[in-house]
Amino acid sequence: MIAYGLECLRALGYLHSRGLLYCDFKPDNVIQSEELIKLIDLGGVRRMDDTLSPVYTTPGYRVPEDELRGPGPTVSADLYSVGRALAVLSFQFGFMRQHPHSIPARHEVPLLQRYESYDRFLRRATSIDPEARFHDAGDMAEQLTGVLREVLSDVEGAPHPAASVLFGGESFTLVSGVGRHDADRMLSPPPPGESARLLPAPLIDQADPAAQLLGSLEGMSPAELIPTLRAARAPSPETLLRLVRALITVGQYHEALDTLQQFGTAAPGDWRTMWYLAVTELSMGGFEGARGHFDELYDHLPGEVAPKLGLALACEQTGDLETAARQYSTVWSTDHSYVSAAFGLARVRLAQGDRAAAIRVLDAVPELSSLYVHAQTALIATLATGATDGADHVRAGERLDRIGLDSESADRLAARVLEAALGWLRAGGGDTGDRRLLGGDFTEEGVRANLERRYRALAHRSGRLAERYELIDRANSLRPVTLL
Repeated sequence: MIAYGLECLRALGYLHSRGLLYCDFKPDNVIQSEELIKLIDLGGVRRMDDTLSPVYTTPGYRVPEDELRGPGPTVSADLYSVGRALAVLSFQFGFMRQHPHSIPARHEVPLLQRYESYDRFLRRATSIDPEARFHDAGDMAEQLTGVLREVLSDVEGAPHPAASVLFGGESFTLVSGVGRHDADRMLSPPPPGESARLLPAPLIDQADPAAQLLGSLEGMSPAELIPTLRAARAPSPETLLRLVRALITVGQYHEALDTLQQFGTAAPGDWRTMWYLAVTELSMGGFEGARGHFDELYDHLPGEVAPKLGLALACEQTGDLETAARQYSTVWSTDHSYVSAAFGLARVRLAQGDRAAAIRVLDAVPELSSLYVHAQTALIATLATGATDGADHVRAGERLDRIGLDSESADRLAARVLEAALGWLRAGGGDTGDRRLLGGDFTEEGVRANLERRYRALAHRSGRLAERYELIDRANSLRPVTLL
Protein backbone atom coordinates (compact mmCIF):
# COMPACT_ATOMS: atom_id res chain seq x y z
CA MET A 1 0.00 0.00 0.00
CA ILE A 2 2.81 2.41 0.82
CA ALA A 3 4.48 1.67 -2.52
CA TYR A 4 1.15 2.51 -4.19
CA GLY A 5 1.11 5.84 -2.35
CA LEU A 6 4.66 6.65 -3.40
CA GLU A 7 3.82 6.13 -7.08
CA CYS A 8 0.77 8.36 -6.75
CA LEU A 9 2.88 11.07 -5.13
CA ARG A 10 5.31 10.90 -8.05
CA ALA A 11 2.46 11.50 -10.49
CA LEU A 12 1.01 14.36 -8.44
CA GLY A 13 4.46 15.87 -8.01
CA TYR A 14 4.82 15.97 -11.78
CA LEU A 15 1.46 17.73 -12.16
CA HIS A 16 2.36 20.24 -9.45
CA SER A 17 5.69 21.00 -11.14
CA ARG A 18 3.65 21.92 -14.23
CA GLY A 19 1.48 24.32 -12.27
CA LEU A 20 -1.52 21.94 -12.20
CA LEU A 21 -3.71 20.60 -9.39
CA TYR A 22 -5.48 17.24 -9.66
CA CYS A 23 -8.27 18.25 -7.22
CA ASP A 24 -10.20 14.93 -7.16
CA PHE A 25 -7.68 12.28 -6.13
CA LYS A 26 -9.21 8.99 -4.95
CA PRO A 27 -8.53 5.25 -5.49
CA ASP A 28 -11.14 5.07 -8.28
CA ASN A 29 -9.01 7.46 -10.36
CA VAL A 30 -5.89 5.28 -10.22
CA ILE A 31 -5.16 2.21 -12.34
CA GLN A 32 -2.24 -0.20 -12.36
CA SER A 33 -0.63 -0.96 -15.71
CA GLU A 34 1.90 -3.77 -15.25
CA GLU A 35 4.28 -2.27 -12.65
CA LEU A 36 3.18 1.33 -13.18
CA ILE A 37 0.53 3.41 -11.43
CA LYS A 38 -1.37 5.84 -13.65
CA LEU A 39 -3.82 8.63 -12.85
CA ILE A 40 -6.97 8.69 -14.96
CA ASP A 41 -10.04 10.96 -15.22
CA LEU A 42 -8.27 14.31 -15.48
CA GLY A 43 -11.56 16.19 -15.78
CA GLY A 44 -11.03 17.89 -12.42
CA VAL A 45 -7.49 19.11 -13.14
CA ARG A 46 -7.09 22.89 -13.06
CA ARG A 47 -4.28 25.43 -13.05
CA MET A 48 -3.03 26.65 -9.70
CA ASP A 49 -3.88 30.26 -10.57
CA ASP A 50 -7.41 29.39 -11.76
CA THR A 51 -9.95 30.79 -9.30
CA LEU A 52 -13.00 30.67 -11.57
CA SER A 53 -13.41 27.10 -12.83
CA PRO A 54 -15.71 24.78 -10.86
CA VAL A 55 -14.01 22.40 -8.40
CA TYR A 56 -14.81 18.68 -8.56
CA THR A 57 -14.09 16.68 -5.39
CA THR A 58 -15.32 13.49 -3.68
CA PRO A 59 -16.65 13.32 -0.11
CA GLY A 60 -14.40 11.30 2.18
CA TYR A 61 -11.29 12.34 0.28
CA ARG A 62 -11.62 16.11 0.01
CA VAL A 63 -10.56 18.76 2.47
CA PRO A 64 -13.26 20.46 4.60
CA GLU A 65 -15.72 22.49 2.53
CA ASP A 66 -14.87 25.81 4.19
CA GLU A 67 -11.28 25.35 3.05
CA LEU A 68 -12.41 24.90 -0.55
CA ARG A 69 -14.62 27.98 -0.27
CA GLY A 70 -11.66 29.95 1.08
CA PRO A 71 -8.36 29.61 -0.78
CA GLY A 72 -9.75 26.90 -3.05
CA PRO A 73 -7.76 23.83 -4.19
CA THR A 74 -4.08 23.80 -3.20
CA VAL A 75 -1.10 21.45 -3.30
CA SER A 76 -1.81 20.74 0.37
CA ALA A 77 -5.38 19.72 -0.53
CA ASP A 78 -4.13 17.30 -3.20
CA LEU A 79 -1.73 15.70 -0.72
CA TYR A 80 -4.48 15.53 1.89
CA SER A 81 -6.47 13.37 -0.53
CA VAL A 82 -3.53 10.98 -0.92
CA GLY A 83 -3.36 10.59 2.86
CA ARG A 84 -7.08 9.89 3.00
CA ALA A 85 -6.81 7.32 0.20
CA LEU A 86 -3.95 5.52 1.97
CA ALA A 87 -5.97 5.36 5.18
CA VAL A 88 -9.08 4.07 3.39
CA LEU A 89 -7.11 1.35 1.61
CA SER A 90 -5.05 0.36 4.68
CA PHE A 91 -7.87 -0.39 7.14
CA GLN A 92 -11.66 -0.27 7.32
CA PHE A 93 -13.43 2.71 8.88
CA GLY A 94 -16.43 4.93 8.17
CA PHE A 95 -14.58 7.47 6.09
CA MET A 96 -17.71 8.99 4.51
CA ARG A 97 -19.89 9.72 7.55
CA GLN A 98 -18.26 8.75 10.84
CA HIS A 99 -14.79 10.11 9.98
CA PRO A 100 -15.23 12.45 6.99
CA HIS A 101 -12.17 14.49 7.99
CA SER A 102 -10.39 12.29 10.54
CA ILE A 103 -9.12 8.78 11.07
CA PRO A 104 -9.89 6.48 14.03
CA ALA A 105 -7.82 6.62 17.20
CA ARG A 106 -4.65 4.60 17.03
CA HIS A 107 -5.73 2.11 19.71
CA GLU A 108 -8.74 1.18 17.56
CA VAL A 109 -6.66 0.10 14.55
CA PRO A 110 -4.23 -2.85 14.96
CA LEU A 111 -2.17 -1.74 11.94
CA LEU A 112 -1.60 1.71 13.44
CA GLN A 113 -0.81 0.20 16.82
CA ARG A 114 1.91 -1.88 15.20
CA TYR A 115 3.38 0.91 13.06
CA GLU A 116 3.50 4.16 15.00
CA SER A 117 5.33 6.04 12.26
CA TYR A 118 2.63 5.20 9.72
CA ASP A 119 -0.01 6.43 12.16
CA ARG A 120 1.81 9.73 12.59
CA PHE A 121 2.33 10.04 8.85
CA LEU A 122 -1.39 9.64 8.13
CA ARG A 123 -2.37 12.08 10.85
CA ARG A 124 -0.05 14.75 9.51
CA ALA A 125 -1.15 14.15 5.91
CA THR A 126 -4.85 14.40 6.84
CA SER A 127 -4.65 17.13 9.47
CA ILE A 128 -7.56 19.55 9.63
CA ASP A 129 -4.99 22.34 9.93
CA PRO A 130 -3.65 23.07 6.42
CA GLU A 131 -0.42 24.45 7.88
CA ALA A 132 0.35 21.17 9.64
CA ARG A 133 0.10 19.07 6.47
CA PHE A 134 2.66 18.28 3.82
CA HIS A 135 3.08 21.04 1.24
CA ASP A 136 5.33 19.30 -1.28
CA ALA A 137 4.82 15.89 -2.90
CA GLY A 138 8.57 15.21 -2.80
CA ASP A 139 8.81 15.94 0.93
CA MET A 140 5.76 13.77 1.61
CA ALA A 141 7.23 10.94 -0.46
CA GLU A 142 10.53 11.20 1.41
CA GLN A 143 8.80 10.73 4.77
CA LEU A 144 6.62 7.92 3.43
CA THR A 145 9.75 6.17 2.13
CA GLY A 146 11.24 6.32 5.62
CA VAL A 147 8.07 4.75 7.01
CA LEU A 148 8.25 2.05 4.32
CA ARG A 149 11.80 1.16 5.39
CA GLU A 150 10.60 0.70 8.98
CA VAL A 151 7.71 -1.52 7.87
CA LEU A 152 9.94 -3.66 5.64
CA SER A 153 12.50 -4.04 8.42
CA ASP A 154 9.77 -5.30 10.74
CA VAL A 155 8.16 -7.64 8.20
CA GLU A 156 11.39 -9.09 6.79
CA GLY A 157 13.43 -9.05 9.99
CA ALA A 158 16.36 -7.30 8.30
CA PRO A 159 17.48 -3.63 8.30
CA HIS A 160 16.65 -1.35 5.38
CA PRO A 161 19.03 1.60 5.87
CA ALA A 162 19.20 4.67 3.66
CA ALA A 163 20.81 8.10 3.94
CA SER A 164 18.53 10.90 5.09
CA VAL A 165 18.12 14.05 2.99
CA LEU A 166 17.62 16.10 6.17
CA PHE A 167 20.13 14.72 8.71
CA GLY A 168 23.73 13.57 8.76
CA GLY A 169 24.69 10.13 10.01
CA GLU A 170 25.43 8.67 13.42
CA SER A 171 27.67 10.89 15.54
CA PHE A 172 28.18 8.40 18.37
CA THR A 173 31.86 8.18 19.33
CA LEU A 174 33.76 6.79 22.30
CA VAL A 175 37.08 8.36 23.22
CA SER A 176 37.97 6.25 26.24
CA GLY A 177 39.91 3.02 26.07
CA VAL A 178 38.08 -0.28 26.02
CA GLY A 179 37.92 -2.02 29.34
CA ARG A 180 36.12 -2.35 32.63
CA HIS A 181 35.09 1.27 33.11
CA ASP A 182 34.20 1.73 29.43
CA ALA A 183 31.69 -1.12 29.73
CA ASP A 184 30.14 0.54 32.78
CA ARG A 185 29.80 3.82 30.88
CA MET A 186 28.11 2.21 27.89
CA LEU A 187 25.63 0.38 30.11
CA SER A 188 24.61 3.54 31.98
CA PRO A 189 22.40 6.37 30.65
CA PRO A 190 24.63 9.05 29.09
CA PRO A 191 25.02 12.41 30.87
CA PRO A 192 22.77 15.19 29.47
CA GLY A 193 25.52 16.94 27.51
CA GLU A 194 26.69 13.68 25.98
CA SER A 195 23.12 12.67 25.11
CA ALA A 196 22.84 15.65 22.80
CA ARG A 197 26.10 14.80 21.06
CA LEU A 198 24.76 11.34 20.19
CA LEU A 199 22.14 12.84 17.90
CA PRO A 200 22.58 13.39 14.15
CA ALA A 201 22.83 17.01 13.03
CA PRO A 202 20.58 18.58 10.37
CA LEU A 203 22.31 18.92 7.02
CA ILE A 204 23.33 22.35 5.71
CA ASP A 205 20.92 23.89 3.21
CA GLN A 206 23.09 24.13 0.09
CA ALA A 207 21.02 27.09 -1.14
CA ASP A 208 22.24 29.17 1.80
CA PRO A 209 24.82 31.81 0.75
CA ALA A 210 27.23 30.59 3.44
CA ALA A 211 26.88 26.87 2.64
CA GLN A 212 30.26 26.56 0.91
CA LEU A 213 32.05 28.46 3.68
CA LEU A 214 30.46 26.33 6.39
CA GLY A 215 31.50 23.18 4.56
CA SER A 216 35.12 24.32 4.67
CA LEU A 217 34.88 24.85 8.46
CA GLU A 218 33.77 21.29 9.31
CA GLY A 219 37.19 20.28 10.60
CA MET A 220 37.34 23.06 13.20
CA SER A 221 36.65 22.41 16.87
CA PRO A 222 33.65 24.18 18.45
CA ALA A 223 36.00 26.40 20.49
CA GLU A 224 37.68 27.58 17.27
CA LEU A 225 34.46 27.78 15.31
CA ILE A 226 32.50 30.00 17.71
CA PRO A 227 34.64 33.17 17.35
CA THR A 228 34.84 32.64 13.59
CA LEU A 229 31.06 32.47 13.24
CA ARG A 230 30.51 35.37 15.62
CA ALA A 231 32.76 37.52 13.44
CA ALA A 232 30.42 37.16 10.44
CA ARG A 233 29.10 40.62 9.56
CA ALA A 234 25.87 39.42 7.97
CA PRO A 235 25.17 35.92 9.35
CA SER A 236 22.99 33.73 7.16
CA PRO A 237 20.39 31.33 8.62
CA GLU A 238 22.82 28.41 8.26
CA THR A 239 25.60 30.39 9.95
CA LEU A 240 23.30 31.02 12.92
CA LEU A 241 22.36 27.33 13.13
CA ARG A 242 25.99 26.21 13.02
CA LEU A 243 26.76 28.67 15.82
CA VAL A 244 23.86 27.27 17.86
CA ARG A 245 25.22 23.75 17.46
CA ALA A 246 28.74 24.82 18.48
CA LEU A 247 27.45 26.68 21.54
CA ILE A 248 25.44 23.65 22.67
CA THR A 249 28.52 21.44 22.28
CA VAL A 250 30.61 23.61 24.61
CA GLY A 251 27.78 24.05 27.13
CA GLN A 252 26.91 27.70 26.48
CA TYR A 253 23.20 26.99 26.46
CA HIS A 254 21.74 30.44 27.12
CA GLU A 255 23.78 31.95 24.30
CA ALA A 256 22.66 29.07 22.09
CA LEU A 257 19.00 29.87 22.83
CA ASP A 258 19.55 33.56 22.07
CA THR A 259 21.13 32.68 18.73
CA LEU A 260 18.35 30.20 18.01
CA GLN A 261 15.82 33.00 18.51
CA GLN A 262 17.67 35.02 15.85
CA PHE A 263 17.42 32.05 13.49
CA GLY A 264 13.70 31.70 14.19
CA THR A 265 13.24 35.33 13.20
CA ALA A 266 15.31 34.90 10.03
CA ALA A 267 13.59 31.62 9.04
CA PRO A 268 10.09 31.52 10.56
CA GLY A 269 8.42 28.13 10.50
CA ASP A 270 11.65 26.16 9.96
CA TRP A 271 11.44 22.83 11.82
CA ARG A 272 15.11 23.09 12.79
CA THR A 273 14.21 25.73 15.39
CA MET A 274 12.26 23.05 17.25
CA TRP A 275 15.06 20.54 16.71
CA TYR A 276 17.77 22.65 18.33
CA LEU A 277 15.39 23.74 21.08
CA ALA A 278 14.87 20.04 21.89
CA VAL A 279 18.61 19.35 21.76
CA THR A 280 19.31 22.30 24.07
CA GLU A 281 16.68 21.12 26.55
CA LEU A 282 18.18 17.62 26.50
CA SER A 283 21.68 19.00 27.07
CA MET A 284 20.51 21.10 30.02
CA GLY A 285 18.74 18.16 31.66
CA GLY A 286 15.24 19.40 30.82
CA PHE A 287 14.15 15.93 29.81
CA GLU A 288 10.38 16.47 29.96
CA GLY A 289 10.61 19.57 27.76
CA ALA A 290 12.95 17.78 25.36
CA ARG A 291 10.56 14.84 25.18
CA GLY A 292 7.67 17.11 24.19
CA HIS A 293 9.71 18.80 21.46
CA PHE A 294 11.05 15.53 20.03
CA ASP A 295 7.54 14.07 20.06
CA GLU A 296 6.30 17.06 18.06
CA LEU A 297 9.18 16.63 15.60
CA TYR A 298 8.27 12.95 15.24
CA ASP A 299 4.78 14.05 14.19
CA HIS A 300 6.31 16.41 11.64
CA LEU A 301 8.99 14.02 10.32
CA PRO A 302 7.55 10.52 10.83
CA GLY A 303 9.99 8.85 8.42
CA GLU A 304 13.18 10.24 9.99
CA VAL A 305 15.37 8.36 12.46
CA ALA A 306 16.72 11.40 14.36
CA PRO A 307 13.50 12.49 16.15
CA LYS A 308 12.88 8.91 17.30
CA LEU A 309 16.42 8.66 18.68
CA GLY A 310 16.01 11.98 20.51
CA LEU A 311 12.64 10.89 21.89
CA ALA A 312 14.14 7.60 23.08
CA LEU A 313 16.98 9.38 24.92
CA ALA A 314 14.58 11.79 26.62
CA CYS A 315 12.16 9.00 27.60
CA GLU A 316 14.98 6.88 29.01
CA GLN A 317 16.04 9.79 31.20
CA THR A 318 12.48 10.38 32.43
CA GLY A 319 12.01 6.71 33.30
CA ASP A 320 9.51 5.89 30.55
CA LEU A 321 11.34 2.72 29.60
CA GLU A 322 8.54 1.26 27.48
CA THR A 323 8.48 4.22 25.08
CA ALA A 324 12.29 4.43 25.07
CA ALA A 325 12.56 0.74 24.19
CA ARG A 326 10.01 1.08 21.38
CA GLN A 327 11.82 4.01 19.78
CA TYR A 328 15.32 2.53 20.21
CA SER A 329 14.07 -0.75 18.76
CA THR A 330 12.55 0.98 15.71
CA VAL A 331 15.76 2.87 14.99
CA TRP A 332 18.00 -0.16 15.49
CA SER A 333 15.89 -2.63 13.51
CA THR A 334 15.71 -0.18 10.58
CA ASP A 335 19.36 0.90 10.43
CA HIS A 336 22.26 -0.91 12.15
CA SER A 337 24.56 2.07 11.59
CA TYR A 338 22.89 3.78 14.59
CA VAL A 339 24.84 1.84 17.20
CA SER A 340 23.85 4.35 19.90
CA ALA A 341 20.33 2.93 19.54
CA ALA A 342 21.68 -0.58 20.20
CA PHE A 343 23.41 0.57 23.39
CA GLY A 344 20.28 2.47 24.42
CA LEU A 345 18.04 -0.54 23.83
CA ALA A 346 20.45 -2.80 25.74
CA ARG A 347 20.44 -0.35 28.69
CA VAL A 348 16.65 -0.26 28.74
CA ARG A 349 16.34 -4.05 28.52
CA LEU A 350 18.72 -4.42 31.46
CA ALA A 351 16.71 -1.86 33.44
CA GLN A 352 13.58 -3.88 32.63
CA GLY A 353 15.27 -7.05 33.87
CA ASP A 354 15.48 -8.66 30.43
CA ARG A 355 19.18 -9.57 30.39
CA ALA A 356 18.84 -12.05 27.51
CA ALA A 357 17.33 -9.38 25.25
CA ALA A 358 20.16 -6.96 26.10
CA ILE A 359 22.73 -9.62 25.16
CA ARG A 360 20.98 -10.29 21.82
CA VAL A 361 21.01 -6.59 20.92
CA LEU A 362 24.70 -6.10 21.73
CA ASP A 363 25.59 -9.27 19.85
CA ALA A 364 23.86 -7.89 16.73
CA VAL A 365 26.30 -4.96 16.31
CA PRO A 366 28.10 -5.72 13.02
CA GLU A 367 31.76 -6.70 13.10
CA LEU A 368 32.51 -3.99 10.53
CA SER A 369 31.24 -1.29 12.91
CA SER A 370 33.88 0.89 14.54
CA LEU A 371 32.02 0.24 17.81
CA TYR A 372 31.98 -3.55 17.50
CA VAL A 373 34.65 -4.09 20.14
CA HIS A 374 32.87 -1.68 22.49
CA ALA A 375 29.64 -3.63 21.99
CA GLN A 376 31.41 -6.90 22.71
CA THR A 377 32.94 -5.35 25.82
CA ALA A 378 29.49 -4.37 27.06
CA LEU A 379 28.20 -7.85 26.18
CA ILE A 380 30.99 -9.50 28.17
CA ALA A 381 30.23 -7.30 31.18
CA THR A 382 26.54 -8.17 30.86
CA LEU A 383 27.27 -11.90 30.66
CA ALA A 384 29.46 -11.71 33.75
CA THR A 385 27.04 -9.56 35.77
CA GLY A 386 24.06 -11.33 37.22
CA ALA A 387 25.04 -14.70 35.73
CA THR A 388 22.86 -17.50 37.02
CA ASP A 389 25.32 -20.29 36.29
CA GLY A 390 28.94 -20.80 35.42
CA ALA A 391 28.19 -21.18 31.71
CA ASP A 392 27.72 -17.42 31.33
CA HIS A 393 31.10 -16.75 32.92
CA VAL A 394 32.71 -19.19 30.53
CA ARG A 395 30.94 -17.55 27.57
CA ALA A 396 32.18 -14.16 28.75
CA GLY A 397 35.73 -15.47 28.95
CA GLU A 398 35.55 -17.01 25.50
CA ARG A 399 34.29 -13.74 24.02
CA LEU A 400 37.09 -11.84 25.70
CA ASP A 401 39.69 -14.20 24.26
CA ARG A 402 38.28 -13.64 20.75
CA ILE A 403 37.95 -9.86 20.48
CA GLY A 404 41.69 -9.12 20.62
CA LEU A 405 42.00 -6.31 23.18
CA ASP A 406 45.36 -4.88 24.16
CA SER A 407 46.93 -6.43 27.27
CA GLU A 408 45.83 -3.79 29.78
CA SER A 409 42.24 -3.58 28.53
CA ALA A 410 42.02 -7.37 28.41
CA ASP A 411 43.30 -7.68 31.99
CA ARG A 412 40.85 -5.05 33.28
CA LEU A 413 37.88 -6.73 31.66
CA ALA A 414 39.14 -10.19 32.65
CA ALA A 415 39.31 -9.01 36.25
CA ARG A 416 35.63 -8.08 36.06
CA VAL A 417 34.67 -11.51 34.72
CA LEU A 418 36.84 -13.30 37.28
CA GLU A 419 35.49 -11.23 40.18
CA ALA A 420 31.94 -12.11 39.16
CA ALA A 421 32.88 -15.79 38.84
CA LEU A 422 34.58 -15.76 42.24
CA GLY A 423 31.50 -14.23 43.85
CA TRP A 424 29.33 -16.90 42.24
CA LEU A 425 31.63 -19.69 43.48
CA ARG A 426 31.73 -18.28 47.02
CA ALA A 427 27.93 -18.05 47.07
CA GLY A 428 27.68 -21.80 46.54
CA GLY A 429 27.85 -21.82 42.76
CA GLY A 430 27.58 -25.22 41.21
CA ASP A 431 29.65 -28.00 39.76
CA THR A 432 31.99 -26.50 37.16
CA GLY A 433 33.40 -29.89 36.22
CA ASP A 434 36.59 -29.62 34.23
CA ARG A 435 35.67 -26.28 32.61
CA ARG A 436 38.29 -23.57 32.35
CA LEU A 437 37.89 -19.81 32.59
CA LEU A 438 40.29 -17.38 30.93
CA GLY A 439 43.17 -19.82 30.82
CA GLY A 440 42.79 -21.08 34.39
CA ASP A 441 40.87 -23.70 36.34
CA PHE A 442 37.24 -22.78 37.01
CA THR A 443 37.55 -23.44 40.73
CA GLU A 444 37.79 -20.99 43.60
CA GLU A 445 41.53 -21.59 43.92
CA GLY A 446 42.07 -21.33 40.16
CA VAL A 447 40.03 -18.12 39.83
CA ARG A 448 41.83 -16.52 42.81
CA ALA A 449 45.20 -17.32 41.28
CA ASN A 450 44.11 -15.96 37.90
CA LEU A 451 42.81 -12.75 39.50
CA GLU A 452 46.01 -12.29 41.49
CA ARG A 453 48.05 -12.55 38.31
CA ARG A 454 45.83 -10.04 36.48
CA TYR A 455 45.98 -7.49 39.31
CA ARG A 456 49.75 -7.72 39.53
CA ALA A 457 50.05 -7.21 35.76
CA LEU A 458 47.82 -4.13 35.98
CA ALA A 459 49.82 -2.75 38.90
CA HIS A 460 53.02 -3.18 36.91
CA ARG A 461 51.57 -1.10 34.04
CA SER A 462 49.91 1.59 36.17
CA GLY A 463 51.49 5.03 36.11
CA ARG A 464 49.65 6.20 39.23
CA LEU A 465 51.18 5.31 42.57
CA ALA A 466 47.89 5.19 44.49
CA GLU A 467 46.29 2.89 41.91
CA ARG A 468 49.38 0.67 41.89
CA TYR A 469 49.20 0.20 45.68
CA GLU A 470 45.47 -0.53 45.48
CA LEU A 471 45.99 -3.19 42.80
CA ILE A 472 48.81 -4.82 44.74
CA ASP A 473 46.63 -4.92 47.86
CA ARG A 474 43.90 -6.65 45.85
CA ALA A 475 46.39 -9.17 44.50
CA ASN A 476 47.71 -9.90 48.01
CA SER A 477 44.19 -10.38 49.34
CA LEU A 478 43.66 -13.15 46.80
CA ARG A 479 46.93 -14.96 47.38
CA PRO A 480 46.52 -18.31 49.21
CA VAL A 481 47.75 -18.30 52.82
CA THR A 482 51.05 -20.22 53.22
CA LEU A 483 53.68 -20.63 55.92
CA LEU A 484 56.36 -19.04 53.70
